[in-house]
Amino acid sequence: MLAKKTVALYLSAVFIAGLLAGLAVGFSFGHWKTFAWPRSKDVATHMCDRLRSKLGLTPEQVKSIEPLLSEAAAELQAIQASTAERVTEVFRKLNERQKKFLTSEQQALLDEMERERQQIFHDTFKLKTGPPPPQSVR
Repeated sequence: MLAKKTVALYLSAVFIAGLLAGLAVGFSFGHWKTFAWPRSKDVATHMCDRLRSKLGLTPEQVKSIEPLLSEAAAELQAIQASTAERVTEVFRKLNERQKKFLTSEQQALLDEMERERQQIFHDTFKLKTGPPPPQSVR
């Protein structure tokens, strides 16, 4: 009887250890990559591979279509950068409008929160729209 309880206890421990390991690995690999924008070259390659496999393109057709895909991918990247700039502008305006309701201490904290948001945004999306925001001096 003791052996069955011991086996059940060991199986439960192994199950819990596997669950925790899976959660840790899944979170660490999936957390930031979920939001990262693909590079234009990767987008063009993906589109080309998909067209080649789904449409059965010949090498000549691929050669003719590749420049079009690269151009479209570059346009998509420009749209993403523009969108990122617009998002940043919305947050800037929001913060300015909110400040009139905040104390000076809260305003300083809001400024720090904005610097952190900008850093995460810059790091996550690898934006080429400018340097990362300055670090706080605390």
